[in-house]
Amino acid sequence: MTSRKKPIIIIGTLLVIILLLVLVGHLSTHKIADNPLNTIGNTAGNLYNGGYFCEKDGLVYFSNAYDNHSLYSMDILEKEIKKLGNVSINNLLAGENTLYFFQSDASHSMENVFGTVSAPTSLNACDFKGKNTSIIQNGIILGAQLIGNHLYIMMTDNEKNTFLKLDANGKHPQELAKEYIHPGCAENGVLYYTDPNTHGLMTLDTTSDVPRELLTGNIWFPIKDGNYIYYLDADRNYNLCRYDMIGQTIEILTKDRVDYYNMGNGYIYYQTAGSAPALKYMFQDGSDARTLAEGAFCNIHVTSAYVYFQAFQQKDVMYHAFLGDSIYTEFTGARDCVK
Repeated sequence: MTSRKKPIIIIGTLLVIILLLVLVGHLSTHKIADNPLNTIGNTAGNLYNGGYFCEKDGLVYFSNAYDNHSLYSMDILEKEIKKLGNVSINNLLAGENTLYFFQSDASHSMENVFGTVSAPTSLNACDFKGKNTSIIQNGIILGAQLIGNHLYIMMTDNEKNTFLKLDANGKHPQELAKEYIHPGCAENGVLYYTDPNTHGLMTLDTTSDVPRELLTGNIWFPIKDGNYIYYLDADRNYNLCRYDMIGQTIEILTKDRVDYYNMGNGYIYYQTAGSAPALKYMFQDGSDARTLAEGAFCNIHVTSAYVYFQAFQQKDVMYHAFLGDSIYTEFTGARDCVK
């Protein structure tokens, strides 16, 4: 072999190796699949409470408070608990083959209606095994929801707010407003939110992104379920109410002042304020109200089988109860699986 041919062969071999490495890297990269048009990333109630739990196809993905809020998964009956990641997360959303989450950073904080909380500095995506993580959007993000093939994101730079729409891959951003619009509540391609100026209930058809007012008032944290929209009425001392979209009537479900609430599978769980605070639950029509736990609790999350919550000043312990059960215990499964 001549001395001239040796460099050519070496260069050619290196090019082949580089091409193979690029091809392998491309094939191993997580590709975000198209979502059915009726896809909603998480329930409004879970997202209002931090988005620490998200159910998808018989599995529950959750932020484990016993392990610095790292990503875990389990089945709906809390079996097969697995650790999927190491970073602190919240605001979990599930698409067809992708999990989205906020990566928390304690160096940033924000004031919201719940007080001072840690603000994430990125919205990330990964597959359902917690692998192939990518950054979808950087910045201080206050809320996000997946609706069909688009992400709706509420951001701030501590001086002005921005409401963005992105595709599921984080591409093609569109600025929809320069206001605080929490995108948590959505159903059938329609977003329900509190107008940041009038505090009335608004809708946004995500096919056209045209807003319209649905109900006047001082309405906070709407959750749509069937023909009803549940909400906290600030003009009624934050009573929990529901609006019948067909009959166009309003019902007051409890005269308690409510700090937090969530709902699912026919039940509403709500934290009351006052001199004797308690975590209570009732049927969704407001009947048969009972006390589950006395004291101040927060981060109320609901799956198809359990309600999860935390004591207000004990954020490294989690409690749970079967839906409709009057007895709660510590979520020891999440604690004991931490190595």
